[in-house]
Amino acid sequence: MGVIKLVVTGVKQGVKYSPAIAVAVKEARGPVTEFAKGRVEASRQRRLALTKAAALTDGTVLSVVHGEQHIWVVFSGDEPVAQHPDTGAPLAELVERADLSQRRRSQDVPSARKRAANAGHRAADTVRRRKPGSAADPDPELVGEGVGELDELGPADGGSAEAGQAERGDETRS
Repeated sequence: MGVIKLVVTGVKQGVKYSPAIAVAVKEARGPVTEFAKGRVEASRQRRLALTKAAALTDGTVLSVVHGEQHIWVVFSGDEPVAQHPDTGAPLAELVERADLSQRRRSQDVPSARKRAANAGHRAADTVRRRKPGSAADPDPELVGEGVGELDELGPADGGSAEAGQAERGDETRS
């Protein structure tokens, strides 16, 4: 019976808020679609570069930034041979100031599935390291000096909290 109540509540809320949801979807559809297409294309270009590097003798890839765009430069040995996506910029210009020690073989670059699994493992490890019921340690830069003294201080008059409330004109129970 809980499922039926959930569905009925969902339908009622959908009818109630559907005009607002429709406006929000209409406003966000363009930018979200554009962002998603850009991410898919960047991932596709990365895969193309890694595939090409795997096919070359001593093939490696290097991610460089040209303008506002990430470009994957493919190397065969120490010679740059291709770029993905192709921007038309000369390869020598792209790698001119790049740190060539950051090049990686295609076998050393983890797949998207492995990166997602590693992120999940890191998050689980972080949760496991925390003790149940304990608060996170405060950042010492944000806490400042003398915070420990605040716990020792009582109300301004040195009395109890009830006395402080009575002074403000609050009625106390007798």
